[in-house]
Amino acid sequence: MAALLAGADGAWLGTAFLATPEAVEIGDDHKDAIVTSDGGDTVFTRAYDIASGMPWPEGIGERVRRDSFTEEWAERESELPAHLDEIAPPKPYLYGQGARFVHAVRPAAEVLREISENAERVLRERWV
Repeated sequence: MAALLAGADGAWLGTAFLATPEAVEIGDDHKDAIVTSDGGDTVFTRAYDIASGMPWPEGIGERVRRDSFTEEWAERESELPAHLDEIAPPKPYLYGQGARFVHAVRPAAEVLREISENAERVLRERWV
């Protein structure tokens, strides 16, 4: 809701929806990592995309849980393509700093309801 109060037109909410039973493409260990995170264990990187051989354009990356792979390549992403045959990165845990607001794995409908109710409350308080 801080983004709304600051005048934002939108916000990134992916992390909240990753920690739902409906997110069947990620495992319980990934969801548990989100729930236990304070958001400070993430890093913005292109390293996993580069390692996959399908990098996004310069400047576009993803936020993932910091791990040994991101630590090794954090300041050296431009060197990574020359080492693709030598590395085997671990599976990334994708989630953002918003993990600090996710305290449990909950149904997506409940997450959406809470977001909507909070947004409505903030808008009413601010503009009434």
